[in-house]
Amino acid sequence: MKIAYFDCPSGAAGDMIMAALIDAGAPLDALRRELRKLPLEGWELVAREVRKGAFRATKVDVEIDRRAHARHRTLGDVLAIVEQSGLGATVRETA
Repeated sequence: MKIAYFDCPSGAAGDMIMAALIDAGAPLDALRRELRKLPLEGWELVAREVRKGAFRATKVDVEIDRRAHARHRTLGDVLAIVEQSGLGATVRETA
């Protein structure tokens, strides 16, 4: 098993963490497959290579259908989505 440690004294955004995992070798299709276990529609996970000067990186975006996601969700809504998902029990408990 490989273990990665994140040292983020200033924090890290979710899209940056996903991009770093993909750059480190996590299969994009496996990530998509797990996220599809959430009872949500109207989204797509998109990863593409970007360049800033001499630096190359992966950029990850969750592109959404605005009509499918027109309202904001409360913490209770998010917890219910996770609980109703097809994710494994350990993942649901620690999410």
